Amino acid sequence: MTSLPRAERPAGSSTAVRLASAAILIPAALAGLVLGGPVFLAMIGAAVALLVNEWCTMSTPKGARRLAAIMTLGILGVAVAASLGMLAAAWIGMLAAATAAAVTAGLVGERPGDAAYGVIYIAPAVLALVWLRGLPHGLEW
Repeated sequence: MTSLPRAERPAGSSTAVRLASAAILIPAALAGLVLGGPVFLAMIGAAVALLVNEWCTMSTPKGARRLAAIMTLGILGVAVAASLGMLAAAWIGMLAAATAAAVTAGLVGERPGDAAYGVIYIAPAVLALVWLRGLPHGLEW
């Protein structure tokens, strides 16, 4: 049995880029968490957009942009409903967003289950995060 050849490292080190990225993103995330309200929802919105874009690029490449827009809007609706304390509406919104994503995926020739599962995968985490932050002692978690 032979081993695989050793992978070559890129010419430049990515450590400096990662440290610079962390130096910017960690304070921004903490500020959003501490400030709460619209700042926190904006931070959640940015994270959702990035997560959904990654999901759609991997699972539904033909309709990635259209699906990313539908999924992002649906999941942001879940986050807003959760931030307003309307948890039942947030769960129903998650199912509606998953359905909309599945229908859109079918229309663009992608597998509907992949798009729907993306919403079901991302939205509950967003809902839980917004719900926990909204509790009276949300920052102490």
